[in-house]
Amino acid sequence: MLQIIQATCTNGELILNEKLSSELEGKTIQIMILEPSESTQPIDSQELKIQQFLARVNNYSFPVPPDYKFNREEIYDRDKTTTISQQQFLLPGHYTWKEFEIIETLTADAAGLRITYLDGYIEFMTLSEQHEMIKTILGFLLELYSCEIGINLIPVGSATRRAKEKNASFEPDESYYIGEKKANPDLEIEINITSGSIDKLEKYKRFNITEVWFWENNQLSLYHLKNDNYEQINQSELLPELDIDLLTNCVLTPSIIDAKTAFIKGIKK
Repeated sequence: MLQIIQATCTNGELILNEKLSSELEGKTIQIMILEPSESTQPIDSQELKIQQFLARVNNYSFPVPPDYKFNREEIYDRDKTTTISQQQFLLPGHYTWKEFEIIETLTADAAGLRITYLDGYIEFMTLSEQHEMIKTILGFLLELYSCEIGINLIPVGSATRRAKEKNASFEPDESYYIGEKKANPDLEIEINITSGSIDKLEKYKRFNITEVWFWENNQLSLYHLKNDNYEQINQSELLPELDIDLLTNCVLTPSIIDAKTAFIKGIKK
């Protein structure tokens, strides 16, 4: 259980501004003290926003009937832009790195919640089933491509990119080293079902990620780092022989078996 309550310290004792739930009667609870910085908005407003968002996260999951049969066509529609229950929320205010770490701790038990930090701004995102499905299929096809072509693509998934000195922390959806491991991955992929508020490319530039791919509106947008800035490209410079249109069409194919067959046939042409 996570609950954020404002309190006042008087003569060494904490005086709560509201009553605790009767469910906590007689229980030992843990308290984390967060002193707001002068640059943040009033804490009661921030706490309300956090509680409202986390309540939505907790309500996001639901029981699946025992006889449920998964059907990808219920989620995908190749001819339409997909709309699903995914949320992104920019936390009001400006936060120090220490405050970010405290908020990370407060939200650590919220399943399916991703947190991004960049230059004092914090963004939450819930991960939907479709987000995870696109991520998994895209990664599967890329790794299949590397095996068929003979490229040493080293997958490291959504390993966190984090550095206090860079004032940034985030998790990509997929990450790859090409050839061998380096200081940072060569390629990172982000699935954007809904638009966010934090600069999408700036966080990757902080870690000198050579190429970034965004999946948005059922298509891929590719960016390559040149002279300390990202330029949009039509063809990957890291994987120049990869047919991006073929990859996109196969990700959108309802059957993963059909997608695999079409993809292998396409790359062998």
